Amino acid sequence: MVVETDLEARIASLESSLKTLEENEAKRANSLSILVFSGTFDRLMASFTIALGAAAMGVQVTMFFAFWGVGALRTRRGFSGKSPCEQAISAMLPACASQANPSRWSFAGLGRRMFRFLLRRRNMPQLEEMISLARESGVRFICCETSTAMLGIRDYELMSGVPSGGVATFLEAAYGGQVTLVM
Repeated sequence: MVVETDLEARIASLESSLKTLEENEAKRANSLSILVFSGTFDRLMASFTIALGAAAMGVQVTMFFAFWGVGALRTRRGFSGKSPCEQAISAMLPACASQANPSRWSFAGLGRRMFRFLLRRRNMPQLEEMISLARESGVRFICCETSTAMLGIRDYELMSGVPSGGVATFLEAAYGGQVTLVM
């Protein structure tokens, strides 16, 4: 019968659509997006603590590093091929995550050294160890291409293997996830 075949096809189509919706919802319920736009020690520590905790729970984590947060992805300071303004910015930014100062109590680097000492004393991982653990745990890093262009940060200054993307890349992760944090 034509009516039964048409009805069976419609039911199969609805079941397929329902399965797709359920799969998408399961992915959405199990993902976290973090916009990291601060490069201070305390905010980076909080960002990576949350990312590592979520990853340990089996959550898919995407970290989008923008503006000052890009500093967490730097591995060295470079000056070659930069304008004087870009060289000045490069000189003022921390060369790598281990040189990030806290947002308060910096005291020309003394605060950073104090917090690093306290972490070691309590057998807690340093910021650079947390970054490495996050990468090993499958946390997805994305570097904001607009921020790197504006700050004059070149690819050779950044961790290898970290893709760059624009706001659409972050929004895709954020819209596809259940939780989005701004740090």
